[in-house]
Amino acid sequence: MTKSKGRRLTTAESTLASAMYADGELLRVIAERLGVSREGIARHLAAKGEHVRFANKPLGKAKKERLITLYNRGVPVADICNSLAISETALYYTLRRQGVALRSHNRTK
Repeated sequence: MTKSKGRRLTTAESTLASAMYADGELLRVIAERLGVSREGIARHLAAKGEHVRFANKPLGKAKKERLITLYNRGVPVADICNSLAISETALYYTLRRQGVALRSHNRTK
């Protein structure tokens, strides 16, 4: 689908965008599917009261500390990412930068 500059989403598209985003889909993927810009989807979701996850936004000190605490307590990575609205990439990047020992991915014992 080609991008239509400045067009408004239909009610069905708005519902689909919200559902996809709630399921963890990236803004870029939603935008491509609906044929609009990523920024337009972000503005639309924010206007609907959604907490919009932006890529490359630095984590604050409090969020980093919370991330490390949860990780060290053994909370699953997916749960940490969902609760802090960050990607797994951001989580592991932060853990490595902070010198946190990473858990083993080997689940067979």
